Amino acid sequence: MDTIKYNTTFVTACFNCNKNSFFINKYLKKSLRTLVIECPLVIYCEEEYAHIFRDIRKLFNLDHITHIISVELEDLFFYKYKRYLIRDEDLETNYNKNAHIVMMNKFKFLLDSIEENKFNTPHFGWIDVNLLEKTFNNSVNYLDINIYDKILHICQNPRDKFTIEVINHWTPDMYNNLEIFYSRYQWIVAGCFFTMENNIGKIILEKLINKAIEITLQGFGSGEESYFSFIIDENTDLFNLYVGDYQDTIHNYYCTEKNHEYVNWVLEKWKNSNRNVIYNNIIQTINKKFL
Repeated sequence: MDTIKYNTTFVTACFNCNKNSFFINKYLKKSLRTLVIECPLVIYCEEEYAHIFRDIRKLFNLDHITHIISVELEDLFFYKYKRYLIRDEDLETNYNKNAHIVMMNKFKFLLDSIEENKFNTPHFGWIDVNLLEKTFNNSVNYLDINIYDKILHICQNPRDKFTIEVINHWTPDMYNNLEIFYSRYQWIVAGCFFTMENNIGKIILEKLINKAIEITLQGFGSGEESYFSFIIDENTDLFNLYVGDYQDTIHNYYCTEKNHEYVNWVLEKWKNSNRNVIYNNIIQTINKKFL
């Protein structure tokens, strides 16, 4: 039996949002690499698929740091708000209301997991269940042979506060008009991987849940990442903000290891915008010496 004292529990989820066996089977296959991370892992899924996740973790001797929570899609906290969404429904792709419901529910998954704290860790994190199969912008960062060591190192040495990667620049003027703001997808942060101290995480997650409800009741929403723009602006001091693109969330967690040109482009946008509080937070985060 593993006697390691872990510092971070990661949370993930997998649901059949398309109600289509082709899509869920494809998604499950793309989840295999993430499912074998050697860290405490809480998995939310429908009962129909729970045995798959349980068997995979057990096969790799990880069942003792695995907690599977079965819940039907229709029973998710945010599902009751689905009727307010005015976006188009397309069950043949991932652009559908069910997928948006699951993405918003990340915040509730995390909050509930922190409250239970099955593995008694002081930090929590989110990892998309298919993250390690993704090749964003044709990058092979997540196929890096050292990726599992990097994740375990983050698990054991997480940053304080709520740590998340900023992928672009934004201003409050952008979201003052929600109809315009949600007329296209807003690239704000990378919601596929982030970590948090438990106490600060609970504060931020409650705010994200409330913001998601507020905006959903007005009929708007497209994924969970845009909600961070509001919450970061109002609570910058509770965040560690670093910079990169979607493929850099793990490699750039401690320092800018990858995609320097893109990082410098984003930094320049923040520097020139006179948004000093967030810019200074980013600079302090990426310059801070860490393990």
